[in-house]
Amino acid sequence: MAFSNQLLSVALALCTLCIAPLVTHAAPFVVQAKSGQEKAAVLELYTSEGCSSCPPADQFLSRLGDSGWYPRQVVPLSFHVTYWDYIGWSDVYAQEAFETRQRDIAARQRSRSVYTPQLVMDGEDVRGFGRFGRQLRIINQRLPEANIGLQVRSVDGKTLQLDLDVVVGDAKQRAGSALYIAFYENGLSSQVNAGENSGKTLAHDYVVREFIGPLDLPLNKADSHHTLSIDVPNGVNLGKAGVAAFVQNTGDGSVLQALAAPLVSSSEMP
Repeated sequence: MAFSNQLLSVALALCTLCIAPLVTHAAPFVVQAKSGQEKAAVLELYTSEGCSSCPPADQFLSRLGDSGWYPRQVVPLSFHVTYWDYIGWSDVYAQEAFETRQRDIAARQRSRSVYTPQLVMDGEDVRGFGRFGRQLRIINQRLPEANIGLQVRSVDGKTLQLDLDVVVGDAKQRAGSALYIAFYENGLSSQVNAGENSGKTLAHDYVVREFIGPLDLPLNKADSHHTLSIDVPNGVNLGKAGVAAFVQNTGDGSVLQALAAPLVSSSEMP
């Protein structure tokens, strides 16, 4: 469960995603977002409330919102895993599907084990401030290989209706890539009463509550439309939630393009 002190220091030295003041949505709303001309990276944190080394990594992800990196550069997502639950504390945000995703990453890296906290960006581990900054700048300097348009609609606060338009011009890229959607929530906290973090109150942001994918892309045309719905889990505050979408190469883990749409930026429907 080791975690580099250098990685935590980046949280103090950087300033990342800018998010507007949080509100709770009671009325119907619609959010629209489009990916930009700059290539965005997906930063995945694999974490657990049962892991004593994880709180610094969780704090690092949370502090991205106060730094100079912004959503068109990096889309952070926190995946809580279940395999530390046996030591006494069951992480309420953990899903076995997230562990499966992490093991798929390990298999690509030819590793026989998984661990927390683990940060993965575009299929590669992130270790330390220097590597994070360099790796992200390299990704941002590349041209995006996909375009994503997203619309999120909510009528009753219980279900989100998503419409996505995806364009991947390269047929070879379409054949080896897929679309993923993450519904995430910020501003979460837990008072831990057992396990390695017993007695601590842990804060979390960008916590993935629902994850959809892989969704195949058509081989015979560049553009595709995807319509789906997400049932909002009980207790989720939509004013602190958002939807991320990204197209990822399923072979090497590289991301063709990504975007994040905080629901706080929504406009009410007429």
